Amino acid sequence: MKRKVYKNIDETVYTVTLKNKMKVFLLYKPGFVEKTAYIVTKFGHFDSVRKILIDDKKTAIPWGTAHFLEHRMFSIGDIDASDLFADLGATCNAYTTYEKTTYYFSTQKNFYECLSILLKMMSSFTSTPEQIENEKSIILQEASMYDEDPSHVLNSAILKQAYHNHPINVDVIGTKETIQNMSYDVLKAVYDTFYDPSNLTLVVCGDINHKELENYLNENLLENKNVSKISPLKINEPNDVVDEEGVAKLPTIEVPRFAYLYKFDGLKKSSEKDKMYFSYYFLLEHLFASSGVLSEKWLNEGIITSLMDYSIISNIDLDCLIFYNISDDVDLIVKSLNEVFDINKKVPMTQEDLDKIRKTHYGQTIRAYESVGGLCSYFVYDLFTSHDDFFAEVDEVSKITLEDIEKAYYNICRARKTLAILRGD
Repeated sequence: MKRKVYKNIDETVYTVTLKNKMKVFLLYKPGFVEKTAYIVTKFGHFDSVRKILIDDKKTAIPWGTAHFLEHRMFSIGDIDASDLFADLGATCNAYTTYEKTTYYFSTQKNFYECLSILLKMMSSFTSTPEQIENEKSIILQEASMYDEDPSHVLNSAILKQAYHNHPINVDVIGTKETIQNMSYDVLKAVYDTFYDPSNLTLVVCGDINHKELENYLNENLLENKNVSKISPLKINEPNDVVDEEGVAKLPTIEVPRFAYLYKFDGLKKSSEKDKMYFSYYFLLEHLFASSGVLSEKWLNEGIITSLMDYSIISNIDLDCLIFYNISDDVDLIVKSLNEVFDINKKVPMTQEDLDKIRKTHYGQTIRAYESVGGLCSYFVYDLFTSHDDFFAEVDEVSKITLEDIEKAYYNICRARKTLAILRGD
């Protein structure tokens, strides 16, 4: 294993690519009791824009396939892997995002026994057609719960208004039709293609000897399936929004909720994405965090009755900012936001403000290093979402300039916008 030491933060990472082409990262944390392992396949929700070979015929991957397969990968024959982890005193879970599916466990003992289960889950697809049919009712029930969740309904509405072709405008769970029609052939073909070791990454975190780990993995190699190289995703998305305004309904809503989305031109280079993400983040923290310069002012003036929520999304051919809030006077908040992000105004932030926000973020980042589970989660997120090195983040943040903040500010001012309102009437 290759060793890399980050002297400024006293962190060590070991890396190796095994003979089966699976990448391995060990985040070495001496003295920590907890140990965790994440295994990630670069197959997520967005990959449903691809086609896959089934019986020598190109077939569209149904929406929700990544999430459905996530459910079924815990099946090792007739045994539920969750029970095996529990018997060893470990907790386990999985999640599907836009660009990946992740399986993980956390434990204080029996690490290699748990790792064996995780690798066994990835080694074969053992679900039967009958098990798949039974899974459909579980996932349909999950989908129905989302249909009653105000935040989910609002988020789905704003993304559909903003994006023409991008798969972000379809729920990760899929549609009721694609869930009902999911088949063994599709799931098996997707598993064979995207769960090949060459498309898997293992991230381990804890007080674990790197030589022992490498020896263990070499003795328990997952078999290659001889699949073709998977090409990077490219999505052709127009710059404009679908609709500038829309209304969604949910009977349980008493006070209107809204989402206001700013759609940016997609950035191609990961280095540009990282710099712009932190620039947006620092600007928004300065304005709208709990101690932000506008938060107390707007609360006192009655423009908002709760802190402004915001989300920056940066992914494959996708860059946007979304504001969320609950208010009887949506027009007032939107008007106030438009007055803040005005192309004719100067960026509302100084070098002193930037230095203060930077110090706060630095402290939050360092605290993340103190938790094995949190550190591994952050590392995986950066590795697959921004293709970046989480441990280098401290250095990257130090390089953000006021000129970068200014560029981010004017990007927001020039962005195409769409407003979605969720009402109960």
